[in-house]
Amino acid sequence: MLIGVLAVIYMPGSYRFARALAVNINTMDYVTVARARGERTRYLILHEILPNMAGPVLADVGLRFVFIVLLLSGPSFLGLGVQPPYADWGSLVRENIGGLPFGAPAVIVPSLAIASLTIGVNLLIDNLPVKIRDRSA
Repeated sequence: MLIGVLAVIYMPGSYRFARALAVNINTMDYVTVARARGERTRYLILHEILPNMAGPVLADVGLRFVFIVLLLSGPSFLGLGVQPPYADWGSLVRENIGGLPFGAPAVIVPSLAIASLTIGVNLLIDNLPVKIRDRSA
């Protein structure tokens, strides 16, 4: 439920970003040349605009995904998020923080999982093949 609410909240920002990017690409010279050649709108969208939007949109999606994970973990750590019958990385850290002097892995492992997910998603997006990420290269 909370993930769905956050997805709905962040959808307008993603839409605005993608629309602004598409409008910017639509004014580029290669799109104007393709339009002057008589290419149809479907061709322009599928072969000129969408491939050039892929890299920035994937980077935006990766950043928003990581931010949502951190936004879900933060309130759970403070006791405001997911309640005890359900597990969340933030609640796992909160529940085990009292035993930090005795059993550090119980706190460190969920914290490392959050950090690993954040770093992993960013590295994945940054190291996508050039064919997917950036058409101009």
